[in-house]
Amino acid sequence: MHLAKLTALALCLALTQSACLIKSKSTTSQSGTLVGEETLASIEPGMDRLQVESILGWPTTQSILSDGGEVWKWRHSQVTTKSGRVIFLVSSQDTKTVERTAYVQFDPEGLVTRTWCE
Repeated sequence: MHLAKLTALALCLALTQSACLIKSKSTTSQSGTLVGEETLASIEPGMDRLQVESILGWPTTQSILSDGGEVWKWRHSQVTTKSGRVIFLVSSQDTKTVERTAYVQFDPEGLVTRTWCE
């Protein structure tokens, strides 16, 4: 009988304290400019730099090509970190990073020749 009372007491204690036993947390941070598929598809060959800038905004970086053309890049990064802990004894952390870069290439006259993303 004594064992049954102790078991029942332990079970009640575990059920009422379970919120204190498990802790989880999730955070997400973003940086850069996210250029969506549809938005990038609206950039057409022959558009000039000002038209591209008015649609996509100012690029993250610009590179000059050997032929005098340019490649503009818009980078976006999203980092999600999830962590959990049980009674301060067992803990885990998982970090997931998603990066996306959109590109627009211009010829030496400043007109779009192609777009792509990675």
